[in-house]
Amino acid sequence: MKQWILAGVVCLTLIAGAMGAIAQSNVSVFAEQSYREGLVVRFTRFDVTLDGRRITADEAVYNPETGETELRGNVHLALPPHLNNKMAPGTAH
Repeated sequence: MKQWILAGVVCLTLIAGAMGAIAQSNVSVFAEQSYREGLVVRFTRFDVTLDGRRITADEAVYNPETGETELRGNVHLALPPHLNNKMAPGTAH
């Protein structure tokens, strides 16, 4: 089970890397439940924080074959204030 969570964290680290360079990562991951369903691993009440960036979702579905994680339900991204100011209207890339 730990390898599936670690694989999901690696995938989310890549997502966070796309949002900005990561010098030294501080990662915490929480899921109320995780279970395998066929080829994928499902996480309920998913919450990951990476260097102050917090992503929450009702459900995350990780596919180890593709390395992709799909977030479902209520999905939220919270950026720390120093990153929030960089994403002011008109500055998105």
